Amino acid sequence: MNTEHVVYIEPTWGLHSAYKSLIRWPPKGYRFEAECGRERAAIKAASRFPLTYSLLYALDRVVPVHLLKSYWNTLKRPPAGTKLTYSIMHLLLRNEPWVLDLPCEHVTNVLGGFRHFKRFRGLVKRVLAAPNCRKIIVSIDAGRKALQATLGSDLVGKTDVVYWAVPKKEFAKSFDENKVKLLFVNSGNIPGQFHAKGGKEALEALSLLRRRYPHVEMVVRSDVPSPMLKRYEQTGGLRIIDKVVPWEEMEREFMTADIFLLPSHLTPQMAFLDAMSYELPVVTTDVWGTPEIVEDGTTGLLVHDSRVAAHYEKMLPRYFVPPVGSPEYRDIVASTDPQMVEQLVQRLSLLIEDRELRRRLGKAGREAVENGRFSIQQRNSRLKRVLDEATSLAEAKEYSVA
Repeated sequence: MNTEHVVYIEPTWGLHSAYKSLIRWPPKGYRFEAECGRERAAIKAASRFPLTYSLLYALDRVVPVHLLKSYWNTLKRPPAGTKLTYSIMHLLLRNEPWVLDLPCEHVTNVLGGFRHFKRFRGLVKRVLAAPNCRKIIVSIDAGRKALQATLGSDLVGKTDVVYWAVPKKEFAKSFDENKVKLLFVNSGNIPGQFHAKGGKEALEALSLLRRRYPHVEMVVRSDVPSPMLKRYEQTGGLRIIDKVVPWEEMEREFMTADIFLLPSHLTPQMAFLDAMSYELPVVTTDVWGTPEIVEDGTTGLLVHDSRVAAHYEKMLPRYFVPPVGSPEYRDIVASTDPQMVEQLVQRLSLLIEDRELRRRLGKAGREAVENGRFSIQQRNSRLKRVLDEATSLAEAKEYSVA
């Protein structure tokens, strides 16, 4: 008789779409259940308003908000019959078996970022080293290296890399021979990330490209700061969607695009995988774990982000994501990196002029999502091994949530 283990997904705040696919297509022998109820409904509703994030950022200047959420969660109980709790980006402090998932993030983000990490580093390490924490899952190898650099090698043995996956898209890619369409997509629900995602460099690259290639267009799905709107509003071929739109409308933008441009200063993994699933070559930067996802010359083209390279090489916490007010971050916000823009123009020109190159890279990206390491089959194979080991350890300790 086959036993189906119940795994309870507990996000810190909202549930990312990557985990919704995990609920729908879980590894064999497992069933994932997500948190529901009034609290979850309230978090979902609050996440629609920029003020929510501003308040959280302000509170985090005083106390580690993620850690407060961990203590709040001690008042909860997983559903009856749960074999394992799957904690997304926060520490689980209840007395039960669990695994930590760090979705393309630095380990300091279990506290919400590095601001409070020095003070609470010992607590983080103790909780992750404790027997209750069965496994630590990272979605890129850079996350594993950062964990080791930040907390030492003690936790390497319980850390596994499981790449994210997206479902394959049932469509035939078509092309407009009279134009080349670039697509820039920022977060649909987290405001204030335009600069961190390389929006300034993307707009400047388009401005320069239009002088050479009047048939090039770009769609920007993002909130755009007013100074940027004023500066580039006269740029030909530019269309800005500054609000969240229904997915059906956004999907049409992906399906009709030729190149996905996101010169990000961080690694928005799902954005890249979504673009690849729509057979788009990706043009982005070489920061953090991005080269693990976008393979230079195979599924996309990379440019060098010199201003953050040293920090990533040392696997330090990411200092530039809002609302951190470090001098480095303020410099990135205040200026456009001319070297990056020059490289972007060069890489994009290659794809604009070489139709077959962009189609070859796009097809390779789609293959990686449908049948390669970013496929649901590959993800489930890796994740099943992790969960099998974690649940075996839980059974050995005779844990179960009644």
